[in-house]
Amino acid sequence: MTLKLTVDSLDSVPENVRDLYKEVDGKFRLDLDGYEDPAGLKSALDKERQAAKDASKQVSAWKALGKTPEEIQALLQHLETDEDAKLIAAGKLDEVVKKRTERMQADYDKKLQAEADSRTKAEGKAAKLADRTLQAVLRDAAARAGALPEALDDVVRRGAGTWVLNDDGDVVAMNGDEVVLGKDGKKPLTTQEWAESIRESAPYFWPATRGSGAPGSGGGGGNQSGNFGGSKAERVAAIKKLTSKA
Repeated sequence: MTLKLTVDSLDSVPENVRDLYKEVDGKFRLDLDGYEDPAGLKSALDKERQAAKDASKQVSAWKALGKTPEEIQALLQHLETDEDAKLIAAGKLDEVVKKRTERMQADYDKKLQAEADSRTKAEGKAAKLADRTLQAVLRDAAARAGALPEALDDVVRRGAGTWVLNDDGDVVAMNGDEVVLGKDGKKPLTTQEWAESIRESAPYFWPATRGSGAPGSGGGGGNQSGNFGGSKAERVAAIKKLTSKA
């Protein structure tokens, strides 16, 4: 059963729900908890609209003077100084206004510059933090892919310019304005998939594999696979030699 919000008479209302209505201005209105009379809202809205119109007129008046309300107020507060009083007495009101305006402009410029410097400093810190975050994520991906500890920095450098930290704090591979997709062509490239691709193109960043043709396997080809053994110092030297040619 649907109840009307307002009725002229309770005759049309079922008896068992008539007590839910209350009489207001000669009519009967459903007594709802939290209900607010739209007439009151309309009145409040009309007042706000009128206030906005009045404020608009006042702003127009200030603009006609070529000053903001704050500037005019600041000038009035300083008119009591002896210097300003003398200038005004001499009929040089324009000079007083000009002086005060220049001082206010200089103060504004100073504050604006301080804010710009602070913003530049904050952006610099954010950029450094983002770079450190990216390096940490890429190093972790390379390490999990099995890269040699001494090769991690070189692997990370290969990701420079590709991986970025987006506005949500996610590490994403980008090609210009487009997100780089993984092998499936649907989902974004992951750091783990990227690390594995580095392993394919630069196997010398990974430990030597044992097998036909690999060092120590007895097969031919020496170190043609690009993998190598030896001490840590020897591996580091070999990696530097290879990367310097890349």
